[in-house]
Amino acid sequence: MSRQLDRIEQRLEELTSMVGAVAWYFEEAMDYLAILDQEILQIEERLGIESTRLGHPPKPPRLVEEAAIRPPIG
Repeated sequence: MSRQLDRIEQRLEELTSMVGAVAWYFEEAMDYLAILDQEILQIEERLGIESTRLGHPPKPPRLVEEAAIRPPIG
């Protein structure tokens, strides 16, 4: 019985270690995603694009706006 408990305890420690490793990788991934999100926002800002992630509907690109205002040629 003691031997079985030792194996269970050892396996529990292994699983706990695995969970800790997964949590660490998840936190690292979230950090990278936050950095990428900020970079995307900066690029959108430089391009004059409103981000849909900020809760604002995006404005159409300038050419689409012009096409909606001007009648087709021809």
